[in-house]
Amino acid sequence: MRHKQYGPVLTLFLFCYNPPMLDYVTISIPEPLYRRARELARANHQPVDEVIAEALEQAFPVFYVDPGRDRMQQEQDAYASLRDSLLMTHEGQYVAIHGGELVDSDPDQTALLRRIDARFPNEVVHLRRVTREPDRELRIYSPRLVR
Repeated sequence: MRHKQYGPVLTLFLFCYNPPMLDYVTISIPEPLYRRARELARANHQPVDEVIAEALEQAFPVFYVDPGRDRMQQEQDAYASLRDSLLMTHEGQYVAIHGGELVDSDPDQTALLRRIDARFPNEVVHLRRVTREPDRELRIYSPRLVR
């Protein structure tokens, strides 16, 4: 397989979680991209390879992070601020929060879900039942190897 050659060749080391196993690789990048990385490195007083390695880590996270995660947090925060008033008007019902506002409610979760799915396809909407009970705290234990 033949690869297209781009401008300068940089040697970068990839950060690994196991320090003795650092890998060094050579990559080719277009000249304009290299110039932008070099300018950013100068502005931040960092080596160019560090700037590029950080950009690659952000582009390829170790764990998948849903792009709607921040939006969902905003909707959950909106629910928390609306909770007291919702308890007076919608206790026991399921509510839908979108754009920081109550957009629908129903005692039947499935009926509400169908309407929300039709009204806001592929959008982040926070659905939950309004109760006086505090949110449950979930603890997930993970085994660790100790040497």
